[in-house]
Amino acid sequence: MAKIHVNRSGETLGQFTSAEVLEGLRLGRFKPTDLAWMSGEPEWRPLSEFASKLQAEISNTTRSDAPPLPEGIDLSPAWERRSQIGLIAAILETIQEVLMQPGPTFTRMKTGGGLGSPLLYYMILGCIGTGIGAVYQLAFSALDPSGFEDLPIEVGTPIFFIVGLVSLVFLVPLFVFIGAFIGAGFTHLMLMLVGGAKKEFETTFRVLCYAYGTCSLLQIIPICGSFIYAIYSIVVTAIGLAKAHEIETWRAALAILLPVILCCGLLIGLVILGAGAAILPSLQ
Repeated sequence: MAKIHVNRSGETLGQFTSAEVLEGLRLGRFKPTDLAWMSGEPEWRPLSEFASKLQAEISNTTRSDAPPLPEGIDLSPAWERRSQIGLIAAILETIQEVLMQPGPTFTRMKTGGGLGSPLLYYMILGCIGTGIGAVYQLAFSALDPSGFEDLPIEVGTPIFFIVGLVSLVFLVPLFVFIGAFIGAGFTHLMLMLVGGAKKEFETTFRVLCYAYGTCSLLQIIPICGSFIYAIYSIVVTAIGLAKAHEIETWRAALAILLPVILCCGLLIGLVILGAGAAILPSLQ
């Protein structure tokens, strides 16, 4: 049985058997994003792409001395293995997986298993990203207080920021929690309309929690963070939905953008009707 060469960030980790690699992935010794190569392969590839091939290699072997296939192999995002690799490591690895390799990550994501785990991930990162983004907006409001004249508190004063921060502590988690279910429900409905809901609502929910939860951290970037978040979250979510529901990427993207398309169409229609109503009297 050929040995697999494993490399991480330019550092060679060694050569391992298929069973050792699978066991290492399960225990967190190896990351799905580590690069791997074995004899006969044309190039280095992420270790996650070798997983199914390695399992088949072990399962189909007839050698009596072949190592047993490890049980409980789980190649889902690292967050699903946090009890084995630790909470902080699981968060950091999942962020890297979703942002840098969304295709392989959502391909191996479990489509079932409950809503609690992905929701917790979304709550943690969503509150961090959204909370910091809201603090930026609070600070910018002090630079341009127009539109806040009706507030009983003067904009830019210490009490204004104290009240604002206290409000964010209570409101951000609430909005993030409600937004997770509303967003997933609406997206799943759009998937059904475009013929892309090949799996249950839970699959859509898990994709959105990992995609939007991770991408929400982009709001930490000053000034342009919200714009980058809006664009990149659509890209990652479209890839995730396509892989998890096993549909075309364009169909997943259409499901995400369909509400925007419909709203724009409705707005254009209203403008045309308004213009027509204004011009019609002059033609009579």
